[in-house]
Amino acid sequence: VHDEPFDPLSSGETFGGRFDQQGPPVPADGDASWLAQLWYDALPEDENAPPRPVSSAVGRPEDVPVVRDEGLAVRVLVGNYGGVTGPVTAALPLVILHGRVDGAATLASLPPGHNGFIWVLDGALTAGGATLTYGERGLGLLPPGGDRLRLEGAAE
Repeated sequence: VHDEPFDPLSSGETFGGRFDQQGPPVPADGDASWLAQLWYDALPEDENAPPRPVSSAVGRPEDVPVVRDEGLAVRVLVGNYGGVTGPVTAALPLVILHGRVDGAATLASLPPGHNGFIWVLDGALTAGGATLTYGERGLGLLPPGGDRLRLEGAAE
């Protein structure tokens, strides 16, 4: 269980806007889009290997499975969660989820050997006893060792 303390980090500024099917991001009233670019270190066995080509993968929204549990709806973008697999694959073993918490919920079946983070994109959330809020204190780091995370969404 991820019940160890962690300190929220600043997530910095974000872009609000909309991505059309073609072309650059286009701001639209009432729409919000989030883009997260993740970089990770190579595995120790890859340290002296030639660099892999840079690649990007995009999953179509209709191909992203949703896992629903009491108080929790999770879109599985990359990896496996809740018995389903996301549409995007990665060169390393990753799990990337996008979710909504209503009330209290438990994010379960997390790989216990993985590092992780939780990033609040709207509102506030209590995760593992720490309060995270959108903006200045919206990112929390999770060390390896836990296999589930207790979440509590703030009342709207």
